[in-house]
Amino acid sequence: MAPTSANQYLSSDIIEKSNTLASCIINHYCAATGLGNQGIISSDNMTGTNWSTVPVAILEMGFMSNQNDDLYITNTANHPAMVAGIADGIDEYFSIVEPQTAARGQHLSQLTESLQTQYTSPLEKSGENWAIAVMDPATDDYSTIHAEETMQAAGLIRSYIMGAVYEKLVYPDPASEASVDYQKTLKPLLQKMIASNDSNAANELVTLLGSGDFKTGAAVVNQFCQDHGFTSTRLEAPLNTTSASDCCRLLSEIYNQTLVNSNASSEMLSLLKQQAEKDKILSGLPAETETAGTEGTQSDSVENNMAVVLDSASPYVFCVLSNNIKNSSEAKENTKKISADIYQYMTSESKSPDTPS
Repeated sequence: MAPTSANQYLSSDIIEKSNTLASCIINHYCAATGLGNQGIISSDNMTGTNWSTVPVAILEMGFMSNQNDDLYITNTANHPAMVAGIADGIDEYFSIVEPQTAARGQHLSQLTESLQTQYTSPLEKSGENWAIAVMDPATDDYSTIHAEETMQAAGLIRSYIMGAVYEKLVYPDPASEASVDYQKTLKPLLQKMIASNDSNAANELVTLLGSGDFKTGAAVVNQFCQDHGFTSTRLEAPLNTTSASDCCRLLSEIYNQTLVNSNASSEMLSLLKQQAEKDKILSGLPAETETAGTEGTQSDSVENNMAVVLDSASPYVFCVLSNNIKNSSEAKENTKKISADIYQYMTSESKSPDTPS
């Protein structure tokens, strides 16, 4: 089952990818099991589909009302074939649609394995949720751990609000000059929101995006995210969401001056350089290293950080998300250590991506 092309809740990108995913899975599943293939059922009345922020498909594994299907799916001897069919379908999907984070680059497997062994795997055993994404903005070489997982965004949502403001209010025509109210009204609010983590400034900017209505402004931010492929990111009560992959790609586009236009990207990078909370990002980095990023915390259970590390020789972007943390002080220390380890690897002369086979 997959959404129709007329689904009012999902972007055209998610709809297209969802149908591709559904087709891959059903074809491989039926080929592996020998069960009848009735094709894709199109439906827009499933909340699990309509509320999804990533490509989604629902698999009917068989019909209990059909005796042959019933006997097949309840026979445990058939379960390996059923699972293999689903897995093969997912593999085919990712051979067609590449993960967003790894659009062009190669996997930095040594870094991924090190971060998993030292940090994410032990921390997850205690019930915490961690996601990490690292990217070289020049080559798109990457390291990811749970990078596509949708998690609480906390204050990181402000960076997406910033992007929407530049696209919709500052440069409604990308080829024109900045709007007349940019210097006097919008820029001071943006500086408060990004540099000082001012929630009131963020709320005011969202309201301006909605022409006086916050809910309408939030919809504008969400549409901005969908239009740019940040499909895990939403400004929505009670919990704003994002993913480490979305954050890395946002920062990479800003660094490469491709988000909105070059002037807007330069302004956004300048604002991110002014961020006051940098202690976790900067820990373990040389004193002269400049960064541009932001952080977000929430109720001692969320500790999020993302940044462009402007190393003179090897700049890179990274994001560390941690949700359901048990001890905020320990989470901050772990983030500092992760930041330091990433810097050591990304600026090392021995850094090497996987060699294509």
